[in-house]
Amino acid sequence: MTFPNLPFPAGTHLYPSHEHLEAYLVNYAHRFNLLPYISFNHQVLNASWLGTPITGVWNITFADHRNETHYDTFDHLIDATGRFQKPVIPTWPDQDEWLAAGSTQRSILHSMWFRGPEAYKNRSLVIVGDSISGRDLASQIAPLVSNAST
Repeated sequence: MTFPNLPFPAGTHLYPSHEHLEAYLVNYAHRFNLLPYISFNHQVLNASWLGTPITGVWNITFADHRNETHYDTFDHLIDATGRFQKPVIPTWPDQDEWLAAGSTQRSILHSMWFRGPEAYKNRSLVIVGDSISGRDLASQIAPLVSNAST
């Protein structure tokens, strides 16, 4: 998954290391002159909405790298902390029996644990979810499976 207008360099692994991701992000920030708008080594201490549901601002309290507290307001807030990394997997009655039944191996896999499309060659597959990871998996798996739906 890359930003528009800047693909990964040729030869980048399907699952790049954090060093490659960092280099990509630094390159992107330099190319599009974003560094003046980025603050590193800051910690958000509090975020609260000030205003009505229609108009207002986010009031942010944060500490800088010297542990000094600052306050500022923003129109938008994006929480990209990754704290919701616990996968959500659907369940249904008799799920265990369904997994054990059938002439082929059945499995349920969250995209978090996907490591490559080879295990799905000539198998039937359903991808639940059409967000970024679902689309990414579908594009990798579709050429190999016998039947794919999203």
